[in-house]
Amino acid sequence: MAQLMLCKCTQMSAEVREIVLRSPSCFSSCVAEWNSGNRGQTIQWNTTSNADVIYHSVKLQTQAVLNEISNQAEWGNLYYAIKPVSNSSLSSFRYPQSMIQGNNITYKIDSDSVSRNMFLQHGVLDKNIDKRFRAINNAFPVFAISCDFGTIQATQTPLVWAVGYTTDPAISYTDLSGAPATPRLLYYKSKYPQADDRALVSGNFSLEG
Repeated sequence: MAQLMLCKCTQMSAEVREIVLRSPSCFSSCVAEWNSGNRGQTIQWNTTSNADVIYHSVKLQTQAVLNEISNQAEWGNLYYAIKPVSNSSLSSFRYPQSMIQGNNITYKIDSDSVSRNMFLQHGVLDKNIDKRFRAINNAFPVFAISCDFGTIQATQTPLVWAVGYTTDPAISYTDLSGAPATPRLLYYKSKYPQADDRALVSGNFSLEG
């Protein structure tokens, strides 16, 4: 059985070609369905933020290493991260500083309807983290990040975010010698032993091994 690390980085830039009355902002979120083929599984989560990166991490409360349901791994960690953009490209006067994290980035963990409706109404999130760990399909928690671009003509630095799913161990390895199977890690672990604070959350989202 093999389970590889999945990761994708993407970026977005904005340019305003006409005068607008409301400054642009964006909202993105990741769902917990990544974590199991059984939507009744209980998940737990955490959010970490610093000057370089903001990320949500999600995992099953009870993991089953090297097991799958509906072709989905039942062990590992989901990450959803964003890299703050340059100070020079954003305004900071539209909202209280207590609501702003790292250059107008805000975040939230709550049910899908609560998080998305908050952004639709206010254009920002409140940085509150729902602490009620629960099943994936119980009020469907989403892991949201938003960015307010302020009053701009164009972003000077792209907004970059990443989503990834890592497993540890990655495979169970054996050969023709008849030796017992042994768990093996992905190569990137040799350089980044702690995925949470080294591999995934490095300033350039350097996830490859």
